Amino acid sequence: MKKLTICIPTYKRPQLVVTLLESVFTQIKKNAMLDKVAVRVSDNDIYLSAEMYVLPLIERYPEIDVKYNKNEINTETYNFINVTDMADSEYVWIIGDDDTLQEGAISRVYFELSHGTDILICNTYHYDKEMIRNLGIVYTLKIEIESRNFYFAKREDSLDYFLNAASKNAIFTFLSNVIFRKSTWSHEYKREQYKKLRGSQAEQVYMHLETILKDTSSIRYINAPLINYRSDNDYNESYSKALSYRHILSVQLEGIQNAILSANPDDELKSILINILLKDINILSFCGHNTTSQENDLIYKLYTQEEISLYHTLDIKIDDILQLYNNGCKIVLFGASFLGERLLNKLHKYNILPEYFSDNNSTKWNNRHCDITIISPDEIVNLQNNNDLLILISSMYASEIYNQLSNKGIKRIKMIDYR
Repeated sequence: MKKLTICIPTYKRPQLVVTLLESVFTQIKKNAMLDKVAVRVSDNDIYLSAEMYVLPLIERYPEIDVKYNKNEINTETYNFINVTDMADSEYVWIIGDDDTLQEGAISRVYFELSHGTDILICNTYHYDKEMIRNLGIVYTLKIEIESRNFYFAKREDSLDYFLNAASKNAIFTFLSNVIFRKSTWSHEYKREQYKKLRGSQAEQVYMHLETILKDTSSIRYINAPLINYRSDNDYNESYSKALSYRHILSVQLEGIQNAILSANPDDELKSILINILLKDINILSFCGHNTTSQENDLIYKLYTQEEISLYHTLDIKIDDILQLYNNGCKIVLFGASFLGERLLNKLHKYNILPEYFSDNNSTKWNNRHCDITIISPDEIVNLQNNNDLLILISSMYASEIYNQLSNKGIKRIKMIDYR
């Protein structure tokens, strides 16, 4: 039995999954891991299958242990369970079919398996949808935390892990970031829990969350970005249009509540977990609040426009912004979009006039949004050198942008409730 299986659930992305498989096969062969790593692919597209693309590629690598399965029906998001069932190794690494691997990622993960933890979790490079612009590293734990093991049977390790969370990724992470011991996800209880979570669009997260909250579990944190994540490419239009956004929110909240309750953490740990979940703009940060019908209508409108932003945790209050502004601090709004316009309108009510917008979309640079010039992220660095500067993020990708700007040396960055 091999130590590790790379599992790839795929749906209607034949070219992307072939690109991923090519890099996986190349790394396995190059690093002499033919007897150590297997590959499994589960295809959910019953009509326009990736079969015609994947099988010829598999034939080019006969020495690699790889199996491809085409599902007879579209199993929707349950496909990631299907593909793990195909694996017979001790560890499983599920990789999204639109992500790619950093060079040497497989050999690094295989080396880290020797620590014998239940879960391994790594950092991620975030790219735009075209995988051209690197938006920076998204860290799971604070940047200064080195690679190490955390044993949750030890109170100090448990608190150390959660208190050093850089973002919600410490407990609510992307599919491709996690390598896990298959036995931790294989029992029927978790499968029954999963069935209740179908439709939340991030079902695997709750199984992961429930696992790491157990006091018998252990995590190996790898302080390195091993995955290249393709942003803004997860929206499954054919499936999600059939669901109300309210339903998605409620199912996600239920999953989080079930995971936390089943682990039965004490009040201190429960408070820490909630604060982690509310660090970033995310649909979860909306779930913990009672909402009006007007708010729900607005959320659905934003969701269908792929312009979701649900800030409920404030890093900074409007009075603090006003004080900084009156003391000469220049303000830049990051995100030249509908959300940026809403934030601008709120600031105008307090006679706060931002100096610039900024955006990662280069086609917007040197143009104007709401009659304010849009500058590039690099120009923010130049501004900071000569001015007291405050960056207010007005984008659905707040956590990614926060890390991007931090990596550039920007010092004062805040996510704010723009309502």
